[in-house]
Amino acid sequence: MSLDRMARDLGISRFTLSRVFSGTFHRNFNQFLNEQRLNYVTIHLECSDESITDICMNAGFESQRTFNRVFRERYRMTPREYRTLYKEKYLREEQNMITVELEHFSLDKICDSGQCFRMKKLGDGHFSMVAGDQYLEMHQKDGVVDFCCSQEEFICYWVLYFDLDTDYEAYMNAANPRDKYLGAAIKAGDGIRILRQDLWEMIVTFLISQQNNIKRIRKCIETICRKYGERKISSAGVEYYAFPTVEALSQATEEELRGCGLGYRAKYIAVTARTIASGQISLEKIYDMRYHQAKKELMKLCGVGEKVAECICLFALHHMDAFPIDTHIRQVMDVHYKRGFPNRRYRGMRGSCSSIFFTMTCTHRLRMLS
Repeated sequence: MSLDRMARDLGISRFTLSRVFSGTFHRNFNQFLNEQRLNYVTIHLECSDESITDICMNAGFESQRTFNRVFRERYRMTPREYRTLYKEKYLREEQNMITVELEHFSLDKICDSGQCFRMKKLGDGHFSMVAGDQYLEMHQKDGVVDFCCSQEEFICYWVLYFDLDTDYEAYMNAANPRDKYLGAAIKAGDGIRILRQDLWEMIVTFLISQQNNIKRIRKCIETICRKYGERKISSAGVEYYAFPTVEALSQATEEELRGCGLGYRAKYIAVTARTIASGQISLEKIYDMRYHQAKKELMKLCGVGEKVAECICLFALHHMDAFPIDTHIRQVMDVHYKRGFPNRRYRGMRGSCSSIFFTMTCTHRLRMLS
């Protein structure tokens, strides 16, 4: 891939593409390309036993020398040293438990962030979570997190789910130091990760969330999981229910879903499930769409308005420019950003801003109630 080839494919000049690219991503094309390649490299250094040469070539580097130079510039160590450090310092597997030292990661704040409703606080830093058909128990003390799962499950599922390979400090450092409210919100929301959740589960979840509170959302989701999801037993002997498949919910009637406490939302879920099951809307195609296209496609589903579509784009598709706005965040915009939120400055990280604003407003409401 090169800037010249991309410019030819788009039918514009190299200079124009370079200027647009730099204005959008705040870095030149080669810097951006190398960042993406290095992200690929670190994932494979951490999660696979591939040779470093194969990883280098598969990432798209033209030579081992270029790869080693770029890697050293970013990480101040060789790829081999990085792999050794990761295995020795950050990853320990003991009795089906993975212990990881993490920065800017808080299970407590993630649980309260309004993006996942099957995560429970068990007390004393312990949490449980059901995601799709997976069950996980976790414990956190300061920056040390225990994941009760095998190394294979951790690497193949939970690293991606919790977005552990993303540098959230870069988001924090990008904030305008003169924006006092955003600075306070970042401090309040430090530790939140934008989870990479299942698309179908998020469609149903955020249809249920409309005009609803967190307690009732959790109850409704648990009810439909118990009624339509597959009963499973974890490796530790815990009974839980997988999230219902499209096919399972497409067979449910609106009346049956109302019996799960969904109210008027039962129609949305019944119609949406049948629409997707029939192939009228393809989840696989939505996964491959860019943010605005995906949002437009999601809004074709029964009951999916702009806010719900934004939530799905952010919490399922990980489109970081999605910016869900509820009544509380609207109040923040009206008070602190009367001229509008600086979207251009925070392009590519607006979703993170939205989540920390949500946490900030929740914290404020709790203080008002205490």
